[in-house]
Amino acid sequence: MHYMKWIYPRRLRNQMILMAILMVIVPTLTIGYIVETEGRSAVLSEKEKKLSAVVNLLNQALGDRYDLYIDLPREERIRALNAELAPITENITHAFPGIGAGYYNKMLDAIITYAPSALYQNNVGVTIAADHPGREVMRTNTPLVYSGRQVRGDILNSMLPIERNGEILGYIWANELTEDIRRQAWKMDVRIIIVLTAGLLISLLLIVLFSRRLSANIDIITDGLSTLAQNIPTRLPQLPGEMGQISQSVNNLAQALRETRTLNDLIIENAADGVIAIDRQGDVTTMNPAAEVITGYQRHELVGQPYSMLFDNTQFYSPVLDTLEHGTEHVALEISFPGRDRTIELSVTTSRIHNTHGEMIGALVIFSDLTARKETQRRMAQAERLATLGELMAGVAHEVRNPLTAIRVMYRSCANKPVTQYIRNICP
Repeated sequence: MHYMKWIYPRRLRNQMILMAILMVIVPTLTIGYIVETEGRSAVLSEKEKKLSAVVNLLNQALGDRYDLYIDLPREERIRALNAELAPITENITHAFPGIGAGYYNKMLDAIITYAPSALYQNNVGVTIAADHPGREVMRTNTPLVYSGRQVRGDILNSMLPIERNGEILGYIWANELTEDIRRQAWKMDVRIIIVLTAGLLISLLLIVLFSRRLSANIDIITDGLSTLAQNIPTRLPQLPGEMGQISQSVNNLAQALRETRTLNDLIIENAADGVIAIDRQGDVTTMNPAAEVITGYQRHELVGQPYSMLFDNTQFYSPVLDTLEHGTEHVALEISFPGRDRTIELSVTTSRIHNTHGEMIGALVIFSDLTARKETQRRMAQAERLATLGELMAGVAHEVRNPLTAIRVMYRSCANKPVTQYIRNICP
């Protein structure tokens, strides 16, 4: 299995090519083997039938000629029968090139003819060996096809007993060199190999062409998915077949992502609170319009820049950087933020940002401007203090007014008395 891991390709296209090649080669080689085996069997069967046909022709042409020249001595009778029968075997072998044929006489225990005589005339008069298959044919009176080494060499030999009036007179043979049969079978094998090779090459060519087309569609989808990760509005082209269904599903997914992202963007863009996001390096990645209004900085000034640049020259404590560095999250923390033109009172909430794998990729701060509310609270406190002072002054005035009223009443009551004239004279 470890070796299969190295042999088996990783790319889908190569996997498909390998599987297609195996699916083509294995059946093709199996069929080729079957065809070759059956072809060789068919060649041998055809050869056997042809040789059997030749010996039957020789048997019909022989007639009763074996009864001739009975009174002649053995050698003379062999020569006489050869002269009588040689034209027959010559004509037959001439009609069937590559075949050797002849007659064997049991009584004379000798080969009578062996055609073509130009090649095998010296075998006339030869006695076959005791273990020669021809003796079994004469003994059993049964036709036999034998393959092996005999008088001519390695041959396929068809033998037929010569029976006349219930007596076995000898046998007839027709044979063909095994090498010639192998050569003919090899020619057939070559044709089979050529056809199979051409079929394999055409199949491989078609596999490569179709795999390229398929891999091109797959590349379109993978490239589109890679682009989709950076640019959600990306739309894949319509592809044929199952790939078209995949591309349509990807487009539907992209549309859903666009709608979700658009909704999220709209929520952030239209939020009354300021939103600023930073990455793990502390650089600003997102800033909504409310944050621009509150801080006095424009988005293009901060996005891509370190968040700490806003307060390099101050002793400001940044809750969002604290969250990024130490993981401490703050909720509704009131701080004084160094804005562009003024110090701003803010209520901030910070949190960490995680990706789908649970890894922290940045931090987020959501803040609202408390400056106006703080000013309102200050004015309300001042008004309360003034109201309290007014109440105090009213109480003092009341306390002073009461003695003066008593004095005025006494003065009026003494106005008609004699002493009053005296007082007026001394106190004009």
